[in-house]
Amino acid sequence: MSGSRRALGGRVRAPTSSVDVRIAILALAVIAADLTAKMWAWSVTAHGDTDRIVRSSNPGLALGVATPPWAVTMVLVAGLALVIGWIARRAVRAGQLEPWVAAMLIGGATANLLDRLVSGGVHDFLRIGNVALNLADAAFIIGFFGVAAATVRQRAARRAAPLPVRGA
Repeated sequence: MSGSRRALGGRVRAPTSSVDVRIAILALAVIAADLTAKMWAWSVTAHGDTDRIVRSSNPGLALGVATPPWAVTMVLVAGLALVIGWIARRAVRAGQLEPWVAAMLIGGATANLLDRLVSGGVHDFLRIGNVALNLADAAFIIGFFGVAAATVRQRAARRAAPLPVRGA
């Protein structure tokens, strides 16, 4: 079993790969960019909002539509972030998803989770119509569209693949 480690329960676990490292580095870049942008936006709006840059805090879920207690919100968001990260990483390792897509999803979800943990809510600053977003939201949305594009591409490839010949 060269290059592998035994996990609890006797299952073989693959070693950390360069793909995992790339996902982690890109996700950390998303988190750092989001934090930096939020600090910049807060300094720009110290004396009031501008046309596109606003100071907004959202303690709830789904653009403030649902606002459960903080502890419930944290458990839900952390659980969702872990599930998204696990699924995205598996999809990358299976060749179904590009690493940058997983990094956008993981980085965006983690940045907003950290924002909630530190300040009690997500800080949005970029006004687009009637909605305020942040870079973590944008990264997550880009990742979502990356998943959709990969799904469409995979379905098209399956349709275009020749059918297996029986009895050959």
